[in-house]
Amino acid sequence: MKKLFIISYSFPPANAPAAQRPYSIAHYLGLEGFDVSVLSCKNQDSSMGIGSNDNKKPKAFKHYQVGGFSIKRFRSGTKKSSNSDGNKKTKIGKNKIVSRLRRLVFPDKGISWFPFASLWILLRPRKFIRTTLITTSPLVTNSLLGLFVKLLFRTHWIADFRDFHYTHNSMIASNSRLHLKLERKIIKRADKIVFISESMKKLYAEAYPKFSNKFYTIYNGYYPEEVLDEKLIDKSKFSSMPIKIFYAGNFYGGARSPLPLVESLQKLVDDGILQLSDVIIEIAGSIDTEVLNQLEKYQLYQQINFIGIIQRKRVLEKLADSHLLWLIVGEGIDHSAGIPLKSFEYIESTRPILCFAPDTSETAIMIEELAAGWILSNNLGDKAYNVEILKRIIVEKLYTKSNNSSLIKENKKYSRYYQALAFGQLIK
Repeated sequence: MKKLFIISYSFPPANAPAAQRPYSIAHYLGLEGFDVSVLSCKNQDSSMGIGSNDNKKPKAFKHYQVGGFSIKRFRSGTKKSSNSDGNKKTKIGKNKIVSRLRRLVFPDKGISWFPFASLWILLRPRKFIRTTLITTSPLVTNSLLGLFVKLLFRTHWIADFRDFHYTHNSMIASNSRLHLKLERKIIKRADKIVFISESMKKLYAEAYPKFSNKFYTIYNGYYPEEVLDEKLIDKSKFSSMPIKIFYAGNFYGGARSPLPLVESLQKLVDDGILQLSDVIIEIAGSIDTEVLNQLEKYQLYQQINFIGIIQRKRVLEKLADSHLLWLIVGEGIDHSAGIPLKSFEYIESTRPILCFAPDTSETAIMIEELAAGWILSNNLGDKAYNVEILKRIIVEKLYTKSNNSSLIKENKKYSRYYQALAFGQLIK
């Protein structure tokens, strides 16, 4: 029996999409007969909050948890309540100074967990001998723990890169030598490196040609059993107004800008194609004050409901009950070379997607491959193009239709089950 140990700061019951990949690898490979263990953070900080612990006693794998220093006090964001007495805004976090200080933590927020996880590992050497280790980002601290295990036990190590660590990471100063040195060490010491898209693998191969022979691609994906059957969906609920547009996640300080959609919808309202009361936008998650201030300038702002951080189960319900799903992929390489994790939860719902992304991005290619929605532009100068697409969707009532669930279920590249099997093939 092949042994596998997964280290991931994020893990269910965290609502963050980042928690799903390590869970799906553990779950499916456990069912396939692998001896799987997982170490995660007991008091993890999740931007989407913590849900009910449906996986408290997993049957397919062993789950260990170690707590770290709590950093939830530094969670930032702003939400707008949907109260009828004036759309009051309530701050739910910290100020800009603390936000900037938090970005200076090396390598990331997971370092608050590192000493406790290291001690747990040090006291249990047998779990890492004759075992394959998988560390999975986006937190680089997971890879730092992988280096620690490799140094101590020479464990066969697969480092899963789901975000750019240093290379092409716009959030890290270009002169940050610590991040560069750490990334180099991870790539040098890991036995295999997995990336979540061909574009990302290519960019890293250009940066590290000497090690490109150990680079692999395994996409993120959706649970095939969670894909809704469009034939069983009550289509009548999408026939009535207002049109509900749902967004889940963060705007990353404007790197994922909400303005192209809002401006285009506002133009349709101004032109009489759409009444203001005919559309409602719901946003789940946190929002930066700067972004909120930009949105307040539009009349459409009064039709935006900020519902704050909600559990994954409720997010899935919102996705299934909305007419249209709003997806944004930033223009920067660190955004466009990957696929946002929430994209796959959007696809599971079979609701059509308004995808604002570079048309050559991995996300746009996937949306078109699965016939899951429309590709719109992030460029405010392309407002006329966006308006025409939205006008057609509204006039032809395309928002009432569902995507093809059979096409989605049959696609192996984006299925978490087949992705887990791909990881299984890399295990010694």
